[in-house]
Parts: sequence; C-alpha cells; structure tokens
Amino acid sequence: MPEADPRTERRGAFALGGRRFLLSLAIVAACVSLALGVSLPIIKLTKFFFWTNEHSLLSTVQTLLKDGQTFLAVTVFLFSILLPVVKLLYLLLLSTLPVNELARRQRQLGALEWLGRWSMHDVLVLSLTIFYLKSSGVYDATSLNGVYFFTAAVVFMILGFSWIGNDTRKLAEAHAAASEEAM
Repeated sequence: MPEADPRTERRGAFALGGRRFLLSLAIVAACVSLALGVSLPIIKLTKFFFWTNEHSLLSTVQTLLKDGQTFLAVTVFLFSILLPVVKLLYLLLLSTLPVNELARRQRQLGALEWLGRWSMHDVLVLSLTIFYLKSSGVYDATSLNGVYFFTAAVVFMILGFSWIGNDTRKLAEAHAAASEEAM
C-alpha cells in the first residue's frame, strides 16, 4: 500500500482545522437552540378570544401521555426530541475526531447526513398544523419562539454535518488521487 502524501494530509487537516472554530460555534448554537426549541412554547392556541393554551414540545408529549395517546407521545418524543439530541451528540463526537478517523467513518457520516434531511420535516409538519388550526376557524393558532429556535437548531446541525462531510470527502478524494499517482 502506497504511503499517503504528507502535503495532502496537511491540506486536509488544515481544511478541517480552519473550520473547527465555525463548527464549534455551530454546535454550541445548535445545543442552545435545541434546548430552547424543545422547552419554549411553540404554539399558542386561542379559542373564542378568551381561552389560550401555549404548548412546547415537552408539554405536548406530557399532554399526549396524560390523555392516553401513548403512541403519538412516543412518536413525537422520538422524532422531535430524542433523535435531534442523538444527532447533536454524534455531531459533537465527529467534531472531536482526527481527520484520518473521519475519513474512515465516511459511510456513517453519509447515513447521518441523509437522516438529517428529514429533520426539516418536523418544522414543516408544525407549520402545516398551525396553518390547519388557523383555517379551521375554531382555534386561532400562532407560532411562538420555540418554533424558530427548533428550526435554527436543525439548520445549525445540517451546516455542521455538511462542513464535516465536505471536508472528509475532499480528503478521501485527495488520498485516492495520491494513491493513483503513487502507482
């Protein structure tokens, strides 16, 4: 097996190292945004101008459990709370790995990037729910700050994964080109 070109490794390390600060900022922003997006109210429902309820993702899960809607509560918890937290923790793990280890984890990174594309569907479903409730005439639904923080967390995570993924692909291509030249 031919030895890797040190210049290629330095370029790969520099490319990822040059973005480490931005990646760290994105991870911190995603952590804060996700915590706020899950705990702050996401929707305000007003019925007959007098009765108002505000719900966060956490209170929605609690209300669904209290009302006996266990399947729906578990589904909301898994896909809107637990999965984003797991993806964020994995992004944190990837950001601390050396460049060579990232190149070895290319397939897992690609799978997680694919999964991350579905994160925006939570935001879309929430928006459609608010639209439906507004158009039904029974409730006046208003989106609150939690929606914006949750959306920001999803965007920061997508940015983080794409930065790591692009740099890792470039490094893998450079290694492949160096291997071909050595042959």
